[in-house]
Amino acid sequence: MDNPDMLQAAGQEVEKRPPEKRFNVDRAIEDIVGTFCDPIIAYPSPWMDTIPQSLKEQITMDRLLEQMVAHREKREPTGTDSEALAYIYPLSLEAPMDHDWTEIYLYLGARVVKSQGREFPDDINVRTLNRQQDEDLRRLKAWIYERRRKHRTEKAKDIRKERLANEREEKQAKSPENLQPSFDLWKKD
Repeated sequence: MDNPDMLQAAGQEVEKRPPEKRFNVDRAIEDIVGTFCDPIIAYPSPWMDTIPQSLKEQITMDRLLEQMVAHREKREPTGTDSEALAYIYPLSLEAPMDHDWTEIYLYLGARVVKSQGREFPDDINVRTLNRQQDEDLRRLKAWIYERRRKHRTEKAKDIRKERLANEREEKQAKSPENLQPSFDLWKKD
């Protein structure tokens, strides 16, 4: 059988294809705008304000690149290496991290620094991650991207609610029930 959605033999699990995703122009525009306007998601810590400006600038460029690559590969975009580094940065200053997250942090640091054309010290350069570390990093990037989208959606809802409330107030102010009757007692007929 050529159809992968059907059982091929008894006892085998059904292999299902992911649903075909149609291109959504509104979502694509929203994602591109989000590339420039979404906040940087960082671990909540007093150290959040110390994220280097060069890393913040790199995040915008990496987001744009990720959007283009995800569109070309017809997949859902994720967070970027620089976003993951910015998230872990304040955490690394707040408290000690375990071995795996330290390795992930150094791996991200090396990749981001090299993408900026600078040298990364060889004695702390982590070139590869093991399977578990790679999975943790993938989940972190997906979580960061979802947080960005959630923030964008909530902000858009708040703007719509505010606009509707303003429109209701304007309508209510103009309605005949709210007009104050005016009696001019001094006016002669």
